[in-house]
Amino acid sequence: MSTSSIERRAFKAGLILKLIDGCLELACAVVVWLVAPATVDSIARFFTADELAKDPDDVIANYIVGLAHSLSSVGTHAFVALYLLAHGAVKVALVTALFRRRRWAYPALIVSLSLFIVYQAYRLVRHLSLALALLTIFDIVIVWLVWRAYRRLRRAQL
Repeated sequence: MSTSSIERRAFKAGLILKLIDGCLELACAVVVWLVAPATVDSIARFFTADELAKDPDDVIANYIVGLAHSLSSVGTHAFVALYLLAHGAVKVALVTALFRRRRWAYPALIVSLSLFIVYQAYRLVRHLSLALALLTIFDIVIVWLVWRAYRRLRRAQL
């Protein structure tokens, strides 16, 4: 299998994952918007109570409770909902356009993901998060794959 064939498969697989990710973000945005911040906090405490009773230092349970608590402010809650909505909508729209081979979508996805990468890097500097680091690395790989596909497309049309 040639390098370009592997790259094309990685490109398609990456786009499918980005599309799924975007759809999940849209769904989460709706859930975050509809569920009251205090309810999120209560649900997290309910599901982690047994684990924290057994091990008060449990990293995952404490992370979940801390995350839910940080969402309990109305401003943060609204920001998270709007961020997920914007991030998800941009990804779904641009990935859909890429699958339809819309030439303008290639640079648009590169620019939008690059802006998200910059923001995510800023967040990582302020607070290290493995999940955010992995998402950022994945976004960087997708930007690179989209850039390479766009170059191939432009060369083929010359």
